[in-house]
Amino acid sequence: MTLQLTWYAPDGTPTVFSATATDYVLLKKYQGFSFTPAVHRTTRFPYQNGATIQNTDGDPREISFEVMVKASTLGEMETLIENLSDQFNPLGEEGILVYEKANGDVRRIYCKSNMPSIDMGVRNATSQKVLIKLIAYDPFWYSDTTNIAYVAPPGTNMFPFPTVTSWPWEFGAISPSPTVINAGTMDAACTFVFTGPIQNPSLNNLTTGKTFSITKDMAAGDTFTVTTDIGEQSAYYTPSGGAVANGMQWVDITAEFWQLVPGNNMITLTAVSATSPAGCSVEWSDRYVGV
Repeated sequence: MTLQLTWYAPDGTPTVFSATATDYVLLKKYQGFSFTPAVHRTTRFPYQNGATIQNTDGDPREISFEVMVKASTLGEMETLIENLSDQFNPLGEEGILVYEKANGDVRRIYCKSNMPSIDMGVRNATSQKVLIKLIAYDPFWYSDTTNIAYVAPPGTNMFPFPTVTSWPWEFGAISPSPTVINAGTMDAACTFVFTGPIQNPSLNNLTTGKTFSITKDMAAGDTFTVTTDIGEQSAYYTPSGGAVANGMQWVDITAEFWQLVPGNNMITLTAVSATSPAGCSVEWSDRYVGV
């Protein structure tokens, strides 16, 4: 298997680049895939030698790769170049770049397009070298599957399962204390979905000692959805048959919007009271620093 890149434009249209392609041939000149850019924040006092580091954050990732556009006629070449212009429109929304490694591993990253540039030195009616340029404001790569685990309070069974609305999924065990495995190399942000009937539930990561709690008596059919990604943290309460409401007012003041650390995470769900099919789902994608 050879390296293959697939670009999914904001409208979902795929464009495939590989060494064996007949139209968009992936060349060997590409960069920005393997190493995560970072910014180090420091403080320095008068007369201090060096500096004291405060924290380090990932910086936006710039990605580029060269492609040889191949066509049999000038008209076909014009169509292929126009397609690139449409699919890599810098005025559009984010797209997804999927990286399929030679060993079969697949990763994805969310990017904005910068307009491709044409190499004027390599240009004729049937061959045209083009440089594709992207920027990922979230610099991390993600697994190609979304993982989900279900957690039930002690003494209950979480049935029926919540509805799965997207694919592919990997299913975790349904038990009071499932071990959730983050196979990535970075902490993985999560989406929690609490399902009633349950009162004042707490979702606990025993591996990290962190807890997310809400102070809400949820009836059967009610859901409470939480996202934990830094910069995108949110909470929404949806009563059965009712309208979605901002749920931050019910988030406990001590709650931590925790993420899954790499490796095993032991998760439990506790509550003042709960009745089947009460429970909570934990959804995440494994996150990686590079490919």
